[in-house]
Amino acid sequence: EENLAVLHVVQALAATTPEAPVIGSLIPKVVSLLAGNPDGEGHAACRPIRSMCIEVLCCCAMSPSKRRQVARNLPGPILSSIVASTENETSQTFPMGLLVASLCNFVVPGSVAGQDTSFGRFFQPFWTKMCFFELLGECLNAALTGHEYPSESGIFHRPMKIAFVCKQLALGGYGREIFGCLKGLAALIGRHPGSGEDDADGSDAGLGDGSGAGDADAALTAGLAASALLGMAGTGAAAQTAEWLLSEEASDVQFSPGLLRSAKDSKDALALAELLQGGVDAFMLADPPNGATLDFSSKVGAAADEQQEALDASSAPF
Repeated sequence: EENLAVLHVVQALAATTPEAPVIGSLIPKVVSLLAGNPDGEGHAACRPIRSMCIEVLCCCAMSPSKRRQVARNLPGPILSSIVASTENETSQTFPMGLLVASLCNFVVPGSVAGQDTSFGRFFQPFWTKMCFFELLGECLNAALTGHEYPSESGIFHRPMKIAFVCKQLALGGYGREIFGCLKGLAALIGRHPGSGEDDADGSDAGLGDGSGAGDADAALTAGLAASALLGMAGTGAAAQTAEWLLSEEASDVQFSPGLLRSAKDSKDALALAELLQGGVDAFMLADPPNGATLDFSSKVGAAADEQQEALDASSAPF
């Protein structure tokens, strides 16, 4: 009970201020607790503690300042142990899927040199077994309407959180797989607050609350959604994606006006708008994300990645 109470405090801190130094120092301990003594010594953690550990790691994995540290603390043997302990626990499988999706293009520590086993590739069988990408679309729809997911779980996901996961999946080469999130992502872009003039009737203020912080969150969420949609260009789902985004149905969620507003503060939104101007063919012929993995062993790559993380963290909402 004491561990669970502490984890609740850690989770609340990780959700609001993941950049806090104390969070970084606790990540290895949380991973160890979740793994449940892979060497067979002692007792495995109980279900509530494992669930809370996953929630803490999810919050950290969705933070630009902590993503690398979470990935570094999940080498293959420990990740395998965690998967084995959670794959039959329905309350833990989807959060675990979100955790790995946030890290999908990192190389699993300890992978055989040259094989580039990413978290996404490592976890692919588990994603398939649990129908993760279908569940992700359902979760985004629930987040848009303010409903809990899974149903009666008491868990409410922020739209920004799911948009972030979709962006990472798109960058990791899973643009086709997130097609089920298409309408939800378009709706998030349609909710970009802009200057507020377009939302005088309140119909387009779904994410913002009229305050500066609420509008900033809505704008950042729209940018993340645009990045995810841009990652669907050139994939097997490109034609269907472009056709829908250019349809009247997309107009119902104010996609085009929202995209134009988002293009003022998001390079990916601007690139998406320009690409869609070329029609379906241009969207199909675009180069998709290459799904390149991020390798911890490369000092140059790590330095560049850390520099990017620092830039992201300066405006990160997590």
